[in-house]
Amino acid sequence: MVLIVIFISIAQGLVTFLSPDVLRNLTLPYAVPFFTKVEFMQRYGKLIFAGTTDCKVDGKFKENEVVVVFSKDIGDCYLYDVAQSAEMAGGGAFFAVVSETFYDEDGNFNQEYEWEDEIDDYELFEGYSYYSEEDKSLNIFCLVLLDGHSILKKYETQPPIWIQYSYNYLSRTKSTDFKFGLTEDFKNIDIFFSELEGFAYSFEIYIYNLDLFLINAYSTEISSEEEINDEQCVKVNVNSYKIVSICLYTYDDSTGYEKLMVITLVLNYYYSFSSTDYIYDFLNFLNSLKISCYNKYTISCISDVLVEYGAVPNLDTYILYQHNIDKNSPHYFYKINNVFIYTTGVMESTYIIANTYEAKHSNFYIDECDDGCSYIDLFDSICTDKCNTSKCSYDNLNCIQNNECFTFMLGDGYCNSVCSEDPDCKTNDSDDNDYFLIVVIVIPIFAGLLIIIIALFIIYILYSKKKNEKSNKDNKSKKKFLSSIKKITFNENLSYKGEALCTIDLKAIVAGESVVIMDNCCHIYHFECVSKRYEIDNILECLLCHQESSN
Repeated sequence: MVLIVIFISIAQGLVTFLSPDVLRNLTLPYAVPFFTKVEFMQRYGKLIFAGTTDCKVDGKFKENEVVVVFSKDIGDCYLYDVAQSAEMAGGGAFFAVVSETFYDEDGNFNQEYEWEDEIDDYELFEGYSYYSEEDKSLNIFCLVLLDGHSILKKYETQPPIWIQYSYNYLSRTKSTDFKFGLTEDFKNIDIFFSELEGFAYSFEIYIYNLDLFLINAYSTEISSEEEINDEQCVKVNVNSYKIVSICLYTYDDSTGYEKLMVITLVLNYYYSFSSTDYIYDFLNFLNSLKISCYNKYTISCISDVLVEYGAVPNLDTYILYQHNIDKNSPHYFYKINNVFIYTTGVMESTYIIANTYEAKHSNFYIDECDDGCSYIDLFDSICTDKCNTSKCSYDNLNCIQNNECFTFMLGDGYCNSVCSEDPDCKTNDSDDNDYFLIVVIVIPIFAGLLIIIIALFIIYILYSKKKNEKSNKDNKSKKKFLSSIKKITFNENLSYKGEALCTIDLKAIVAGESVVIMDNCCHIYHFECVSKRYEIDNILECLLCHQESSN
């Protein structure tokens, strides 16, 4: 069974939160699955939260979307299966989030769901490990967030969360440093050196570039009289007063002792070279081992091949003590410039990126990128047109970045403070201006007009009331007047003074018209004329008598 391990990376910068502003400086502890894609180009993505059905994520996704699944939705599923379904659904990356109760009050694990049971501490990787029966790498970046449940739940329905991510930060040096651990599994040794051989002849790789050491073996200091397990252990005389036993436990027909002695032969031969020798001769030796000792890496077979190469087989086990890392690894791995690599097929590209000279002068291209975009173009922090494609991650994001602002953050429905040209911010500014206009100008004007209208309305009410009172008074007077005079229908038999002429409208009075004969003087008038004169001038006296008295 091949085991997959998740480890915490001590390098910074695997994931950078870009937006919203409140998450910009957020740092979350995380674990990197061994089945993740190894890629050093910077990628970007928007977090999309998804559920699962039958251990597969729900929905379809885009290349720039990071599929996020919470622990309860993973449940009893294998993490690899859920991550693989995210890749099949089109997602560009996959994040698994452990449950909110993953850590107890003392900082210990408190796994709530079955898949979390496989997260464990592993010293070699200075972090956490995750076991799986699958050993095939996926083609998307994968991550396990160990302390992000509560904050991501909070922002699940909030403004879009944009992140920038890559496999790890790989420092660039003049002399690239390889580290590889020899184990009881010689298949892993073949895998590593076969990939190294594929490009070593094209570059100047020296013995000092590669540090070989023993892992998965345990050393214990013992006394000179103490017995050891001869089938699994070897005894090493470190000096005159120190003796250690180094043990290797195997799971096949060979013994730990046999494999330790085989590794002793290989390490002694490797470190017999000068550090400035090219690595080619050692690679040729390993090729001869594969041919002569295929699946039978015994002490005698390897010794015979060493003799063919003019070397004296050296079984001094002190080399195991010198180059032993007393830690265990359940999976194939190597390191380039102190960055763990645990999958095949990326050694050459990683070496070129990590080497100052090769990155600048090599005409090699990353497979996903269009032809013409070289490694140095991608990692020179300058936007190059031929690399400005989605496959080349827009020249490692250099072509879509302006300081801390990226073009994909513009117009996403949230005002990003680091983006001066964000239309969402302009909309907010316009809203602020409208708010200022309404609050400072429109509302006071409206309030003033309202006060004036109310004042005018009150004046109108008072005026109307006064007018109504006067009208009522006049109506009462008119009614009193009308009740005091007698309306008569004119005929020629009526007795009146003067002519049948109304001196108010200066019209003759004819039979059938309504008239009034004044009581005191018996002058005759039209009834309507007397009524109107009283209504307008409030005059009750006879017009003719008034004129005569005035004269």
